[in-house]
Amino acid sequence: MAPKILAIIQPGEAFGCNWTNFTNRGQILARSVFYKDNPLPEYVINGGIGRSEFYRAPIWPEYMEFVKKFNIGAKYFRIWKRSVRDVRDRYASRDIE
Repeated sequence: MAPKILAIIQPGEAFGCNWTNFTNRGQILARSVFYKDNPLPEYVINGGIGRSEFYRAPIWPEYMEFVKKFNIGAKYFRIWKRSVRDVRDRYASRDIE
């Protein structure tokens, strides 16, 4: 079962002292989300406190379809829809494990 939406809010990779970069496609969160046959969320929300430009670009290439931008005070968020139906579909016709 996949969540409908995955929210990455104020990930803190710059000065938040997190042990990983949650927006990096090659690090632990994305590797867990995209692991083997895991069903993928339909939407990703990214955002946080700061200038809206910080959250202008989608965080993962599979979620490039812009849906909506909204703010609550100084908090800015963007919703992205999965634009690649399933990354694994690219290889479905091949015999790759």
